[in-house]
Amino acid sequence: MQAHLKWDKDSGVYEMVSGDRKLILDENSPRPMQLLLMSIMSCTAMDVVHILNRMRVPFEKVEVEAHAERAPEHPKVFTKIKLIYRVHLPQPEKYRRKVEKAVNLSKNKFCSASANVNAEYDYEIVLIDTGSSGQKE
Repeated sequence: MQAHLKWDKDSGVYEMVSGDRKLILDENSPRPMQLLLMSIMSCTAMDVVHILNRMRVPFEKVEVEAHAERAPEHPKVFTKIKLIYRVHLPQPEKYRRKVEKAVNLSKNKFCSASANVNAEYDYEIVLIDTGSSGQKE
């Protein structure tokens, strides 16, 4: 993998390119640590979606919310990260173990973004029933 970053004094814009992917950052863009947290969320979400599909779990939506704490001194690294997974699916209790397995596989084996961060991890799984009786938590 290779990447390139260019900052332009006139525009104040950072342009990053990796392969055929480009990201433009300006004063309204997420800061680097926010991007890192978003990278962890997207990495684990992609893992969970892929694993649940392979397990043939009939989910409709996966959401990941992150709460992170940082060290008070520089470098202000993440010290704690809690991820809340919300999986929308019918008959949640029927699939609870498969969802838990998917999240554990992402956390302990597949998510390379989180593996590169030395922080205490915790997570919570919320199953949301999308059955005909309405949405329940």
